[in-house]
Amino acid sequence: MVQLSDAGDLSGTAQAIARIGSKPVANIAAYNTLHDGRNESWQHVKVGQPTAIPIDFLVTLPDEARSFISLRPASGGSLDILSDGKPIGSISKKGVPLTLKREPFGPGFARLGIIRIHGTAGSKPGVGEIDAHLDGGTSYKITVLVEQ
Repeated sequence: MVQLSDAGDLSGTAQAIARIGSKPVANIAAYNTLHDGRNESWQHVKVGQPTAIPIDFLVTLPDEARSFISLRPASGGSLDILSDGKPIGSISKKGVPLTLKREPFGPGFARLGIIRIHGTAGSKPGVGEIDAHLDGGTSYKITVLVEQ
């Protein structure tokens, strides 16, 4: 049980399940530092327009040496997540049409495990989801609300 106190509207008690494994797993999560934390887990965008803020993820691979994390196009408009050129996960989309475009980083950010994508809404309003997933590790979802 988790209890939050003196947190204003967030005060209260909730139940949660924690799964603790025998070793650390690969982790992917939103990385907001590059744009002042304005891109946590959702964005609003107009039909046919690009998302206002780039979507950054931080990839952490425990107990593995790597020189860089990168992205490459994959089937169906998805992107493969690579560690030193080897596939370790993917970024896919579902819901209303979205186009995903990778932004290559120089060696500094890539060595830190930071990857960036840009999303562009298609011609239909509705809800789209961008799912980033690491094989044998965690996943993270970004929701894109496409409006007229």
